[in-house]
Amino acid sequence: MILDVVARDGLVEHTRRTGEALVAGLAELCARYPGVFSQPRGQGTFAAVDVRDAATRDRILDGVRQIGLEAGGSGDRSIRFRPALVFGARHVAEAMERFDHVAKGLP
Repeated sequence: MILDVVARDGLVEHTRRTGEALVAGLAELCARYPGVFSQPRGQGTFAAVDVRDAATRDRILDGVRQIGLEAGGSGDRSIRFRPALVFGARHVAEAMERFDHVAKGLP
């Protein structure tokens, strides 16, 4: 049963810890690129960050997708994350590196 696997593998705690790392990584992006990113937030690994406008959001999403990261747009100018339960700290670091790479190339 699915709930047995969630309990056995400690997935609720894993998701909590990973979500904290994801939101912290998004907060670092906001600090590094305050004119681009703002309002990092999340519950577990369901997280989001706002971008200055829809056009910039779309450029960022296109850029990270081209280098192997899937993220989605939400609302007028947000980027959202809805990763699988196996998403971990290593994946957070890789995602933040890819966002940083794309953000460096923005006007």
